[in-house]
Amino acid sequence: NEMESLESKKLMAKVIKEIGLESDIIQPGRFQDVELYGAASPIVVRVINDKPFIKRLKPVKVNMNGDVLELSGEGISTIKTTYGKTIGLPYANIIIIKNNRFKSVAGDKKISQLLLDISSIDNRVIGYQKALNVMLVNKDATVIKLSMNSPTPEKAKMIINKLVEAYNGDAIDDKNSESKKTAEF
Repeated sequence: NEMESLESKKLMAKVIKEIGLESDIIQPGRFQDVELYGAASPIVVRVINDKPFIKRLKPVKVNMNGDVLELSGEGISTIKTTYGKTIGLPYANIIIIKNNRFKSVAGDKKISQLLLDISSIDNRVIGYQKALNVMLVNKDATVIKLSMNSPTPEKAKMIINKLVEAYNGDAIDDKNSESKKTAEF
């Protein structure tokens, strides 16, 4: 039962929304692109709502110049906007905000261009569920081992920790609900 709960779509969706993993924020590199998340990203992207779409599109280019954002990409006319405003894309409505936890590393050049890989919450959930491994450590014990396949171990650790946090929160809510029903009876 615990294993099924930890692997559930509902719990993973809750974690994705809480951490803000609705999109991947990528810094294009000369030889290799780097995913930015948490304090390493100068922006946070929130997906307000998904729109039905069939074709998976390439990431959206975001050029940042002060408070001005310019978005462009496949199937998108160039959009000029600022932080905190709703942006209508063909497949989602999003808001881009400055990340107040952003910590630039001394000596790094200022980040002026990013790529946003945005997909539906359902596709994000499926992707993270495929990467998640939930297994019993021993058939005779109820200890569960959680691991995640990810190119960024810190991000996987953050997801697993939030998943356990959400699971524990749901378990407490369930127990409180049962206690309340029993008391009312």
